[in-house]
Amino acid sequence: MLKPKIKAAALATIGTVVLGACVGSIIVWQVLGWNEDDNDAPYENQFESELGVYTQAAIATDAPYCSDIGKNIFEKGGNVIDAAIAALLCVGLIQNQSMGLGGGFLAVFYNATSKEAKTLNARDRAPLAATENMFEGNPDAAARGPLSVAVPGELKGYWELWKEHGSRSITWKELFEPTIQLAENGFNLTGHAANALYQNRERILNTPSLREVFVNNQTGEVFKTGDLIKRPVLAATLRELSEAQEGDVLYRETEMMRKFVEDIRNEGGILTEQDMLNYNVTWDPPVEMAIAGNYTLHSFPPPASGILIAFFLKLLSNYTMNPNDVVTYQRITEAFKHGYAKRTFLGDPEDSGVAEQVEELYNNLTSIDYINQIIELIHDDSTNQTHEYYGAEYYQPDDHGTSTMSLIAPNGDAIAVTSTVNLYFGSMLRSRQTGIIYNDMMDDFSSPNITNAFGVPPSVNNFIKPGKRPVSSMTPTIFTDSEGKVRLVIGGAGGTQITTSVTLVAIRNLWFGENIKEAIDARRMHHQLYPMRIDCEAGFSSDIVEGLEAIGHVVEQPETFIVGSSVVQAISVVENGTIYANSDFRKQGTVAGF
Repeated sequence: MLKPKIKAAALATIGTVVLGACVGSIIVWQVLGWNEDDNDAPYENQFESELGVYTQAAIATDAPYCSDIGKNIFEKGGNVIDAAIAALLCVGLIQNQSMGLGGGFLAVFYNATSKEAKTLNARDRAPLAATENMFEGNPDAAARGPLSVAVPGELKGYWELWKEHGSRSITWKELFEPTIQLAENGFNLTGHAANALYQNRERILNTPSLREVFVNNQTGEVFKTGDLIKRPVLAATLRELSEAQEGDVLYRETEMMRKFVEDIRNEGGILTEQDMLNYNVTWDPPVEMAIAGNYTLHSFPPPASGILIAFFLKLLSNYTMNPNDVVTYQRITEAFKHGYAKRTFLGDPEDSGVAEQVEELYNNLTSIDYINQIIELIHDDSTNQTHEYYGAEYYQPDDHGTSTMSLIAPNGDAIAVTSTVNLYFGSMLRSRQTGIIYNDMMDDFSSPNITNAFGVPPSVNNFIKPGKRPVSSMTPTIFTDSEGKVRLVIGGAGGTQITTSVTLVAIRNLWFGENIKEAIDARRMHHQLYPMRIDCEAGFSSDIVEGLEAIGHVVEQPETFIVGSSVVQAISVVENGTIYANSDFRKQGTVAGF
């Protein structure tokens, strides 16, 4: 049973709590910590976060230790790429339920000198032996177990980033050393990670490869908040990677790669050495869109969902926005519904079978004429409860837990990175020889034999093909001002709520004039068309909720004081050059800078 405890100081931090507001349908434990004096479930809400104020550089991550590691790299003369890799390695250890070397990431990099942005796609790919119908009759196998594992891209992406844009003032080995020390000497388990262990307790206790690292041998239980964790096998792998001449050791004919593949093959997986040898990342031009306020958005193209954020903000740029007005939230909600209807057509543009349709979707969602057509369908005093009205024909599976970070360097360069192993602890399998947790990214594909709970058929554009990358809600994004200077670096975690959360925080910071902490702390709303309802966090204005219900929306009501599942990390820069950084209290991350 959930037992929230809310401290007076915490309430003061978030402002007035409005009872009768709404809460997301996916109730998660991200801001909760498991303590021994509650036998039922984790608890203890901590609605606190730090607003970092800096003048030269900043980093926001969702884990302790890691922001300071990135800061230290800056202070040693490293650039934004060096700091990002060092911090990512750390988060992959501390929050290994969400990301790590067994997963993949998306990054948006902005060069302040050339005033150009580019994206790196290190998303996981389907193995060569994967087939469109491989989960027929057994859809659960896509989410957990050996068949759920896709070819990971994390390490390959780090090496590509460093080769292309690393400063060389910091060696490849130096990027790994802080995390190696944490893995060898131990680190204190975060509340978020403890909750992930608790939620998956039974499976962890019954899976030898996970039990040996996540169960306290003295108590026979999964580790709890604050416990000291050591990862010696992973530390040895990290040290080997750090000392290699070519950093992408996992993708070369090496003993490490053979061990990594051997372990999952022994579990019944289809991943092969050839899959690892074939894997490649791609540098792609970003989605770029001018929006109200003389800002330009730089976000991630398909198969990620940056195109949706561009669509939302370009459409909403046509309106006068008021943070206390029901009509403003009606327009935002309708933008979300239309955008999520189009999300069902997203796919990997490398798949020749869907490339033309994905390009058409891209062109439409960035077209002023098309956006004006959608505006004609949005009414301030009514909504529609049919999927067909919004043009949805298919259903995309939800993606899940992720980790995100934002960085700005002293020279003005910036990077936003979002990484994931998909569900908590990915496939729920760990390579015992390397210490790496395998992803379950095959669950992000659609399957032709699996229709969703609303009777909607799956998206053909996201069907499995060998080497293909699944659609993702991940949307690392950078906003620049009229002079090409970075104004906001932002990313989100939390599956399908990523796009709406990033959009709402950007609106509050860029258009409503809230500082980045205020914008992130604010309660959020979410609509993804399936199901046909608005989900909100507790504390969201009851006046807005009642107004939306009067218009005709179905709004999910709360049972207790819990916030939703999306987590945002962001850094904003104001006109005088002051840098503000905030890590979402929903996951209790950290900020650092100077």
